[in-house]
Amino acid sequence: MGLSWKEKVVTSLTTFLRISWILCTRVQMTLALQNKKENRLVCNVNLKTYNVAGKLVVCWNAIYDPVETGKKVKKAGGAGMILVNTWPAGNTTSPEPHVLPVANVGFDAGQKIVTYITNSTANPTASISLDGTQLGVRPSPAVASFSCRGPSKMNYGIIKPDIIAPGVNILAAWPQRVGPSPTGSYSKFKFLSGTSMATPHVSGIVALLMNLYPSWSPARIKSALMTTAYALNTNGEPIKDEYSGNASVYAMGSGHVDPLAAVNPGLVYDLQYYNYVHYLCGTGMADYQLSAIIRTTASCSQINGIPVEQLNYPSFSVKLGAGNPVTVTRIVTNVGDANSAYQVEFDEPEGVNIAVNPTTLQFSQKEEVDV
Repeated sequence: MGLSWKEKVVTSLTTFLRISWILCTRVQMTLALQNKKENRLVCNVNLKTYNVAGKLVVCWNAIYDPVETGKKVKKAGGAGMILVNTWPAGNTTSPEPHVLPVANVGFDAGQKIVTYITNSTANPTASISLDGTQLGVRPSPAVASFSCRGPSKMNYGIIKPDIIAPGVNILAAWPQRVGPSPTGSYSKFKFLSGTSMATPHVSGIVALLMNLYPSWSPARIKSALMTTAYALNTNGEPIKDEYSGNASVYAMGSGHVDPLAAVNPGLVYDLQYYNYVHYLCGTGMADYQLSAIIRTTASCSQINGIPVEQLNYPSFSVKLGAGNPVTVTRIVTNVGDANSAYQVEFDEPEGVNIAVNPTTLQFSQKEEVDV
């Protein structure tokens, strides 16, 4: 695969500037890469002692604010900055309101830059160029390095996360000045990333489904989102993890949310509040914990608990041992067209035999239920 447009800015040949590599010694740099640590934050020092004037300065993008790091570089006379992600940041890059030209590159591209600097002559060169806004960047989507991963430490029977949604570099309103501004007119918007950016997307889709199907339970809505999510990127390949390789179910759950597909899921896995009570008792929860959750006095000794994987949820996980088969039951409701048929399809993990019964579900009307 070739370099992305964010990585190409490092290798373009428009204007060459000297690179000032300000890591204290090459030994420190090697250790920082081999140990994948972020403890060599050498840009958080007085850069004037390193003679960086008129040069591109290479800095680790770690725990310090990258904009503040750029201010240090500019104050020392640096012409620009190449911000290299450390291993924890993976290949997820972020646009920031910098005070000087900056190229933020992922960890993989950063390793190539480090190799070039350490193996080149005494005067390595690079440039930063702006090719304008890039639309339709492929492949996408990808799981950001900061995205929360599963599995759930509290419940092995349900796969977490449920789904992923757009949450990286989202243009959002911002209450403070976003600068710098040579004209004195400051922007009221900023690119933000995180769960706080992904949840509005999901909430909007949920609002759409609630408007279309006002009688649907929350479980039906979640089921519609999960069972219609997609797991392939725009290149038709498995969605990637911006750490490395393909994203697992513990990185993306059922996949990336698809609002149009969620409107017509066909089948849904429905749940009522009492189903969760049986599930909670099946986790071994104490009575006082159960009562705190359902906000009424209850005792699991009087409630039939169910194994956690038997909750009628759109995903499940089981522990398997040699010669110890596990049977999981699911109940589906037809919310698609009447006289519909659904054929079972599944991928069998290596070393596991899967049998699904029945292999075909036939419905004659809407809201019909089958096991």
